Amino acid sequence: MAKFSFKSVGTIHDHEKFKEEVEKVTLPPIGIKTPLELSNDGRSSLFNMNFELRDQIHDNLRNLLLTNRGERLGRPDFGTGLRELTFEMINSPGYEQIVMTEIKTTVGKYMPFVSLQTFGIEKVDIHSKGVPAGMSKLEITVEYRVENLSSVNKALEIVLYIGG
Repeated sequence: MAKFSFKSVGTIHDHEKFKEEVEKVTLPPIGIKTPLELSNDGRSSLFNMNFELRDQIHDNLRNLLLTNRGERLGRPDFGTGLRELTFEMINSPGYEQIVMTEIKTTVGKYMPFVSLQTFGIEKVDIHSKGVPAGMSKLEITVEYRVENLSSVNKALEIVLYIGG
């Protein structure tokens, strides 16, 4: 039977050095962060990247909701078409329900792992400060969570400007 001395195991000081080395290791990037920006963080190569899965999901969800149908090559039904809905139906009764249904259907198809929680929509007065003349501003807030990541609710705000 071999005997070993606990003195050969190392000290707490060595453990701290190992911990520092582990913290230096960076995770590989998951995807490109949008909108595209040239990298200046030292971790990314040419463009800024997402390194956390929750950040990439947030980015992908925002892009999905802001994409118009027919805008993505080879995927004519990808996106929500919120701009067209907003332009055509902003003053229609039940507009909020139509937008909610569109978002729920699209997210269910392309990002089924995202659980939509709450939805809010606010039309800002045409003559409000910060809104160009002849334009309306529509703020849509979607609160969601990703169950498999044990994430807390995150919110995504989309701002659309409508001419009219």
